[in-house]
Amino acid sequence: GLNFAFVTDKNPSTVAALNSLDIYSVASGGSVTTVFRITGGANDTVGDTVSDLNPAYGLVNHGLLFFSSNRVQDTSGVQTKLTTGRRLWVCTPDGPRKSQVTDPTKRNFGKATDSDDYPAPSTTVGDQEKLAFHSNTLIDSSDVTPDLNVWTITYNSSPAPQATPTPDPGLVVGDYGGNHV
Repeated sequence: GLNFAFVTDKNPSTVAALNSLDIYSVASGGSVTTVFRITGGANDTVGDTVSDLNPAYGLVNHGLLFFSSNRVQDTSGVQTKLTTGRRLWVCTPDGPRKSQVTDPTKRNFGKATDSDDYPAPSTTVGDQEKLAFHSNTLIDSSDVTPDLNVWTITYNSSPAPQATPTPDPGLVVGDYGGNHV
């Protein structure tokens, strides 16, 4: 059935405060009995220390849920909390398989403190999911203001969420004084 994803810092069943912002899903009927925790909890202890925000289901591939987080994944797959910055992540709606999708440090002018946020899935072609997002990564050497530009990547969703961050998204809209759009 149809589920909605939402973010809260409270346990939806008990209304007890959590130490983080976590993503949950709920069936379209809205019953508390259908609430499911996607990030944080016993199977995602890093999720209990980070803020997972802005969940967005794949538009064609409903088996993927994109979100932004201040967690990071090293080359061996270990997840930890970032001190600054955000990355885009993907997981299956049941939550246990989480993979980092973007890494600003792989971009020509990206830094570890950059934030990728607000994933917006678009059309899918085969196993390719188009994903737009905003980032404050500098556009080029003449860009001196880390403002929010719209970037896009093509995410390969086959066979399952990939663990390798996309190194070089394309700039869709940017304005750093030169009115480049």
